[in-house]
Amino acid sequence: MADKKNIVIKVKYSGHEKPSPTNTVASPQYITEWNVKRIVITIVVIVSVLTIFYLISTQKSATQNTELAEPVTPAPSVAPLAAQHQPKLDVSHHVTRSVLAYKIVDNEPVDEIKLPVKISKKGSTWIYYFVEINSMKGKTVFHEWVLNGFLISRKKVNIDDDTWRTSSRQVFKFTTEKNWTVRLVDEAGGIIDEKNFNVLYE
Repeated sequence: MADKKNIVIKVKYSGHEKPSPTNTVASPQYITEWNVKRIVITIVVIVSVLTIFYLISTQKSATQNTELAEPVTPAPSVAPLAAQHQPKLDVSHHVTRSVLAYKIVDNEPVDEIKLPVKISKKGSTWIYYFVEINSMKGKTVFHEWVLNGFLISRKKVNIDDDTWRTSSRQVFKFTTEKNWTVRLVDEAGGIIDEKNFNVLYE
């Protein structure tokens, strides 16, 4: 009986073609599936929440604006000075003379002004307030110029004798405001002398 022969087939692989366990498994593939229905529902919920939040914020802002719009009496930067001073003192007891003038020469008023005060619209004009005081030696007084209830200027005066002459001045330029007050007050705010006048610009 003839001998059986085994057939052996040899396959040669080049270095880069040699099979390996990793090459025999296909690379994994990732597949992303979108659930459109859930996404739409989520977007609708977010938009609804933002809308509600916006409406609430708008209502709060409207309420705050309404509260701010209520009339509030603001405190003026300079309170009306008439309310700050004490009642007027006996003028005849302390004031010998009180004059508005266009000039002061040798500590005496010149060109006394007759009311109402008339001033040109062009340029500027100085007006002087002259007061002669007695029986107030050692005291301190103040000249105050007030326009429509608001303090414009203030001058401090120390009285060094029983009879004392003092003056202050204010420049006037054209303005639509015309109600002026000039006065002499003591340290406590008591009015010693006061002159109210209107200015007419021509």
